[in-house]
Amino acid sequence: MLITGQRHRLKQKDLVAALFVFFSEEYDRRGVDSILEIEIPLKEIRRHLLSRFGIDYTSDSWICVQLGKYEEEIGTRLFRKRETADGQLLGIEREMRTYFQKQHLYVTQKIKVANGALELVLNASEGRKGKIDLLLGAGSTITRIADAIAEGIDSAPGPWRVATHNLGVIQALGKAGPLCDRVELTVPEGRVDPITNLILGKAEELYARLSFDWAIDGTSFIKDGALYVESAAETTVKSAILRRCSGKKVLVLTGHEAVFELPTNLSAFGRIEEYDYVILPRVPLGSASPSRFYTALMPLRSLFEPLVLTWNYEILKVRA
Repeated sequence: MLITGQRHRLKQKDLVAALFVFFSEEYDRRGVDSILEIEIPLKEIRRHLLSRFGIDYTSDSWICVQLGKYEEEIGTRLFRKRETADGQLLGIEREMRTYFQKQHLYVTQKIKVANGALELVLNASEGRKGKIDLLLGAGSTITRIADAIAEGIDSAPGPWRVATHNLGVIQALGKAGPLCDRVELTVPEGRVDPITNLILGKAEELYARLSFDWAIDGTSFIKDGALYVESAAETTVKSAILRRCSGKKVLVLTGHEAVFELPTNLSAFGRIEEYDYVILPRVPLGSASPSRFYTALMPLRSLFEPLVLTWNYEILKVRA
């Protein structure tokens, strides 16, 4: 926490993280289709910060200046502001296209499904000997799974062998310390794409040669049960993970993926029922009406049976 004069203030990075958690909580509570639709009055944000952190921000402009400085430092937009007769509203930037931007979205939902994925793997591995062989695909939700592994590495079984082309996963699991002895990382040949934070090249060739217990991946869009991502290169990799790789296939969702209309020129890499397991965040009690995501998944639930149900996540298993 940063101290300015006699007043305590969150550091810019911590303020940004706190706001994205707040937006994630509001997304659950309101039952909207996208977190990008939400606008929150800055006076409500100040009340939230006082309640959550005990910090009294008396100025809307001070918060806006800190957010602007952070965006300037990282070189990308994260928020948008709109003036109204009752004061300023804060929303999330609508053009969230890069990995760095997207990693801030749906924070609490990503943590929930990451914990669900880790619990699924650990429960299935209980009592076994030898390495846990894991393929972790693209996206910031998958990076959260790597973060969960890193945080619990001292108490988790293992060792782990993780193959990935996700630079977020490499950063989380490639650190010095206990991870070096417990996690063996395997990465494909290729070039780094800073937009998607991936190694693009020969991932599917590497993955097809290796043996996995689990292959965990996500998606950007769901329409009528078909799965899509924006990148043609990543579409090829995801299709290979689903159809050419060994191991149980796990699809993690955060709740924003269902759409009425797809962006142009996208090809499906698979269908939801091709996965062995689907993990989704639970909607808290007291939420508004079900979002488009939950409405879209209702007819697909007949393809799966509930395996695990907690306050935070739900794990579905495909019916035999």
